[in-house]
Amino acid sequence: MKKIKIHICNNKRAWFTPKGRLWHVEDKGVQLSYRTIEEMLRTHPEFASIPEIQASVDRRIEKAKRKKDYLVRKESKRIELEATPKIKTEKMVTCYYCFGTGETGLGMPCTNCKGKGGYLVTAKGF
Repeated sequence: MKKIKIHICNNKRAWFTPKGRLWHVEDKGVQLSYRTIEEMLRTHPEFASIPEIQASVDRRIEKAKRKKDYLVRKESKRIELEATPKIKTEKMVTCYYCFGTGETGLGMPCTNCKGKGGYLVTAKGF
């Protein structure tokens, strides 16, 4: 297991525990825990001068920026999809028994298209 790095500034100690993903600060024997590094730096801004902590803050800012850019791109794609025209799911086709005339032999109406010469075909079926 990795050794936990302890940062010391103005007689205060700060460290990150990976198990609970918490930042801890010990000041005059009192230990405080923070869920994020931003919360810790709001109450203890003197730790911002430490290069390792500043690098961690910079990485979190970059990660948040990438996530925001991804969400913006995803929203623009959703808008483009809504703007596309609806796909036709139906069409009129000519009858293949009577070849579109509506009549079979001897002038009888076609039983397939009922004398219309064509019928509507949809994506769901007849």
